[in-house]
Amino acid sequence: MDSELNFAIQKAINKKIEVLLKGLRVKNNGDHIFVNITINLLEQVNTPGLLIVSFEKIHMQQEKPKNELILDKSTIGGEKIRELENDLKITKERLNVTIEEMKSSNEELRSANEELQSMNEETQSTNEELETSKEELQSINEEMVTVNNELQMKIDELSRTQDDMNNLFNSTEIATIFIDKNLNIRKFTPEATHLIKMIQSDVGRPISDISSNLKYDNLIDDIKQVMERVTYKEIELKTKSGKWFQTRIMPYKTSKNVIDGVILTFNDITHSKKNFLDAMDALELAESVIKTVRGPLLILDSDMKVISANKSFYNTFKVTPDETLNKILYDLGNNQWDIPLLRTLLEDLLPSKIDLQDYAVEHDFPNIGHKKIILNARQIYQKGNENNKILLVMEDVTK
Repeated sequence: MDSELNFAIQKAINKKIEVLLKGLRVKNNGDHIFVNITINLLEQVNTPGLLIVSFEKIHMQQEKPKNELILDKSTIGGEKIRELENDLKITKERLNVTIEEMKSSNEELRSANEELQSMNEETQSTNEELETSKEELQSINEEMVTVNNELQMKIDELSRTQDDMNNLFNSTEIATIFIDKNLNIRKFTPEATHLIKMIQSDVGRPISDISSNLKYDNLIDDIKQVMERVTYKEIELKTKSGKWFQTRIMPYKTSKNVIDGVILTFNDITHSKKNFLDAMDALELAESVIKTVRGPLLILDSDMKVISANKSFYNTFKVTPDETLNKILYDLGNNQWDIPLLRTLLEDLLPSKIDLQDYAVEHDFPNIGHKKIILNARQIYQKGNENNKILLVMEDVTK
């Protein structure tokens, strides 16, 4: 019975069906009884996988001869054969179930084997991809090392360039201010702090907010004009302390030729400006002296071109400034001054620092007639100027 019951339970579990065992012979107190066994799955949510086994006792009817003859050995043997056939039937069913289970297991194993095969191929493919990725990563790493070295070289180069620029600014001692397109301070040299009161924390602040030592009311307008017109502006400025600076405003161009602000440079020209103003004062003084001289007077350059004449010259010889200034002395009038001896004296003797004194010239001048003129000339030396000038003084001694 044990084997039949185990077989029935296994069948009910595997196929999830009701299994019925009929006329199963069971020992009972030294005798035998017959039972029907029913096996069902207990379908409950909280207790999955449970079985209910029901035993039903039955009475097997056995035909007996009317005379109730005692069974002979052949009858007993037939019964034994039926029992063995029943066992064989059950065994065959169990074998069929086992074969089906084996087939199912084989299918599952085959499917699992195929899945394992596929997983193995995928794993192999993944390994190959990982190997390829490893090679790519190694190549990328080498490229990154190369790029890093190049970047380091660029950084070193930029650092050297920055050092060169700082040393250049410090060596020129020119006040320089970099201003961005929003008129904010970007950078400045130490010399610039003497003109515009800036400190390092002022970087990023508008230039208009910083106190200045310059007498320059149009600074912001000129900066905007330079950025809009992409040109430069150069002016001379005076500080409140009396110094002079040649100021240049130039557009700041990027490597892509984009205007991104302006550069202000301030070059100290106080000394040269003072010399210029002194020269202008001297020139005005000389002009005043020339104008007050009563006799005709000319100032010639090294090419004998008239660069200045006083009023007495124009009145004496009845000529105008347009007929005189920037003209060669020898071409004035009808070439009355083209006198060989006078040419020799002016071009040869004067450069040798020999003055011309009391040289008499008689000539028929247009508009004024015959005149006798006493000439005196000397070279005017100017410090730092190799092109010296000639002062030619005339005295009318006709009378």
